[in-house]
Amino acid sequence: MLRLCICDDRKEDIDSVKALISKFSEQYPEHPVRVSYFDNIYDLLETLQKCSCAIK
Repeated sequence: MLRLCICDDRKEDIDSVKALISKFSEQYPEHPVRVSYFDNIYDLLETLQKCSCAIK
């Protein structure tokens, strides 16, 4: 499973990324995608700390 975190303060940009990820998921159903969206870096960092995710 591909796990992604997308962070952008512009809703239009998040919507664009959502559309691209949706298209990817349709083309490659054998690669499931789980996406979390954030509109600010603080919420993203808090979530990453809670789940003990590694940032590379």
